[in-house]
Parts: sequence; C-alpha cells; structure tokens
Amino acid sequence: MSKPLSKVLLCLGLIFVGALLYSKSLSNPFVLDDLTKIRENLDLRVPFDFSNFVYPYAENSMHFRNDPSRPLTYMVYWACWHVGHGAPVWFHVTSLTFHILNAILIALITLELSTLLFSTFSFIAAGISGLLFLTSPLMAGTAIYAYGLSDVLSTTLMLAGLWLALISKRRRAAVLVCLCFIGALATKQSTIVLPALIFAAEIFTKQKIDRRRILNLYAPLTLIAVFYLIFRFGYFGMIGDIEGRNGMIPLSLYAPAQGTMILKYLLLTFWPFHLSVDHREIPGEISIWWYALCWAVLLTVTAISIWIARQKRSSPIQRTLGFGWIFFFICLLPVSSIFPTVDLLVERRAYSAEAGLFFILGLLFLYLSPQLKKVMVVVVLIAAALQSIVVQARIEVYGSPELLWREALELDPENPRALINLGVYYSIQQRWEDSEKVLQDLLKLQPENGAVYSKIAYIYLQPTFKNHNSDVAWKYLSKALELDSENIFALYNAGVLKLDTGDLKMAEDFFRRAIRLAPLMTASQLALAKMLKNQNRNEEAVGFFKEVLRLEPGNEYAQKELRELGVPY
Repeated sequence: MSKPLSKVLLCLGLIFVGALLYSKSLSNPFVLDDLTKIRENLDLRVPFDFSNFVYPYAENSMHFRNDPSRPLTYMVYWACWHVGHGAPVWFHVTSLTFHILNAILIALITLELSTLLFSTFSFIAAGISGLLFLTSPLMAGTAIYAYGLSDVLSTTLMLAGLWLALISKRRRAAVLVCLCFIGALATKQSTIVLPALIFAAEIFTKQKIDRRRILNLYAPLTLIAVFYLIFRFGYFGMIGDIEGRNGMIPLSLYAPAQGTMILKYLLLTFWPFHLSVDHREIPGEISIWWYALCWAVLLTVTAISIWIARQKRSSPIQRTLGFGWIFFFICLLPVSSIFPTVDLLVERRAYSAEAGLFFILGLLFLYLSPQLKKVMVVVVLIAAALQSIVVQARIEVYGSPELLWREALELDPENPRALINLGVYYSIQQRWEDSEKVLQDLLKLQPENGAVYSKIAYIYLQPTFKNHNSDVAWKYLSKALELDSENIFALYNAGVLKLDTGDLKMAEDFFRRAIRLAPLMTASQLALAKMLKNQNRNEEAVGFFKEVLRLEPGNEYAQKELRELGVPY
C-alpha cells in the first residue's frame, strides 16, 4: 500500500472513531462558562463587527462580551451562533471537528518523528498516538465543553505549525508556520511557546539549524512573539490572564503549587479517575516541602531531557522520551509557572501539552521487539476501548448540569462554584426549593458574596415559589447591592420588584443603572422601554425598543411594541 493511501486511511480511521465516540455529545447543553461567554454573550448575536472582537479591555467590562484577547476564538463562536441560531449543537460540532483534526495532526507528526528518529515510516506508531489521544478521557472534558474551543482550536494551529515545520524547510512552509502562529496567538495566549516546540523538535531529531533556517523561520517567529507581547501589554495592560485579573491567586501561592499540579495532569492522563470540571485545588493546602519535591522532580527530568538532546550518541528512544517530556513541560509553563490565574488546576490546560505524552506512546512501539510490538497493539486497543467507556461517562456527566456539579461536590462538598452553579441550574428548572437550599448552604460559606444574595432574591420574586415574598426579596436585593453596587442582575431584579410595587421612579433608576453598566443587556432595555411606554413617554420608549432591535434583530416583543406605537422598524 502506498504512503499517500495509508495516510488517507489513517485519517479516515481516526475520523470514524472520533465521530462514533463523540456523537452523543452533540446534544449536550451549554454548561458553566458556556452560559455567560456564549449563551448570554450579546456580542455574538449582532452582525459582524470587528470592534466587538478586539477592543480596549477595561476592568469589569467582560459581562456578556467577547474576550478581546482571544478574537479568533470568538469569531468562530460568532459563526457557530449565526449558523445554528444559538443552538449548542454547532458549537459541539466545531469543537469535535477540531478535536479529531488534532488527533490526525498528532498521528502525522508521529509519522515524521518516526522517520527522523527511527528511520522508519510507521503508520502503526502514528495510529497509536492518534487513537490514544482521541480516546483520552482527560482530553474529552475539553472537547465536549463548548468554552474549551480556545484550547482545542489553539492546539490545532500549534500542531499544524509544528507539522509544517517538520515536513518542509522551504520558505513557503515557513510563511505558513508563521500564519499558524499568528492564528494560535489570536486564539489563546499560551501558544506563544510554538517557536520553542519547533526548536525542541529539530534539536531532538538532530535537524540542521543553519543561518538560512534562522532567517526564514526563527527570526519571523521571534518577531511575531515579541510584537505580540508588546501589543498585549500596551493594549490590555498585562501579559498574563486578563479576564481573571480581579481574582488571581497570588504568585507566592500559585507558583510553588504548580509543580504538584503538573504531576497531577500527568497522573490524570494515565489514571483518569476523579475527573471534574472544577477541581478547586486550594493554595497552601499542601506542605511547601511537597511542593518543593514535586518541582525538584520536574526540573530533574527536564534537565535529563536537555542533556539527552545535547548528546551526539543518545539513542532514538532516549530522544523520543526527551522530546515528549519537553513538549509536555513547555506547553504547561505559561499557565503553570509565574503567570497566575484564578485556579491552580483546570483539566483543559493540559490539552495541548498531552500531545507530547502521546508522541512517546506511539514512538515507543518502534523500540520494541516484533513479539512485544504485537502485545503492545493489543494493549493499546484494550486501553482505547476502556478509555472510550470513560469518555462516554464524561459525555453523560457533561450532558447534565446537575450531574456535572454534583460530581464536583462529591470531590469537595464546600465547592462554592459548584454550589452556585447548581443553584442557578435548579432556578432555571424552576426547582425553587432545591435552588434556595443550595444557595443558602453557599451563603453560610460566603456571607459577603453579593451574587448569592441576588440569586436568592430572584427565587423569592417567583410566584410559583411556595415562600414567594417581595419583602424578603427586597431584603436580599438590598444586601446584594450593598455588597456590590454594580451587580447588574441585582439592579435589574430590583427594577422589576419596584415596578411591580408601583415605585416607578426607583424602578427607572435601577433599570438605567443596569443599562449603563451592561448596555448590551436587552432585558433591562425592554423593561425600561415598556415602563416608559405605559407612562406615555413614547419618544424615549421608541429609542430603547429600536436599540433592542439593533442588538437583537428580529426581537418579536420589541417589534410588537413598535407596531402598537405606529413606528416603522
């Protein structure tokens, strides 16, 4: 069988396995950050406007807006929204497509590495790498999570850049690598490691890096990286996690713990149990000596890998192990070193890094004797089958917000993010008593959390809640606004409550404050417009109804109200 035909069959096989394995996830709902970053993101609903994807970032401006530091990711979200009219299925189809493409790219890169390291073009080794990646439960949690697209898509662009760099030394290929790098940076900032990954691949495979290679490839990549860092710092005000700037863990707690977190990612790859959308690792919970030991292990393995790369007589398997580890370690460094974020450990951070481990597993096949190769193929098929069972379980958990957050609470019964999300889910399902119980439990843990007071107040505003009481709702709303005067949900609900009780002046004030803080929140605009219309302040009402239609073309309620006012739209 010819090499081109074998490649086609390899790719088709991975596509078939991926489509079969993940087909059930296409019907999953939005969960966690999907709700605020996609479902409630009004930037995605309006006609395409580049200024909605790249704009000056200001603190607290991320309510229901695109993240301007990841414009390409949100452009893909925009396309998915308009193709599927906001249905989750198109977001899942997109993530799954790129996830399968990543498995294919890992297989193709393994093919190139098998040639460069072992002088063997092994489709079995490539198939092992791609299949194990595709069926990995740790990877599945990112692939079936719509908001995980930034990790999936950025990995696609990074792997494509690495593959192009390996297969061709031509200037045309270098241009394509640079384009992949630019696209990756516009998807997720941690992809800035791509030049280091390409350099590591060429060093470990003993490729010649001459002056021409430096000028054609490494110099442009370096310039892109430097320009990106300068632009990011100048435009957004910082290099690290922009969106989480208000809740980041202090560096003194974050950096020491990351050695342990990196080893945990490694463990979860081969022992995919106790997976969760939210692990809630607590800074300082583990001894500093354990943190030091973990970092010592990581740095020792990294030093050995670098030593292997420098040795002229190191064996292909030694170079395989060294490159796989360096790839894994480098990919995790931007989020697992001196640049803190809001969480110590998030499973999807390991998505791109894990490719290094699967390169090792695939290329290990070439090191074995003929008898052991047969054994390994059987073991890999069994492992893929077992992993697929766990993947199906992950799909089921992600298919139910209740299961997702109950799973997190099993790991940590006092997990505040799990409690508030479970409470919100129960509210959406109008399970008011269940929602109040969960949120009251959270309030005991976080008595100064204004968002919790706001959500409990919303429950007491519902006529179908058995303890419905406007006075109690106002008490909770007052406390919410006392703790956070810019809580747009509390402001909106306060406006609704005051409107119901006939205090029109206060209601208007609350609605206008909510609109000023979140001008894309059409619920506040509609409520205020309707109130103004009832007061015969029609000119003002028309302005708000038209603004709603600008933000949400086709909004039937705004259209109906304008027709009643005799105003064209």
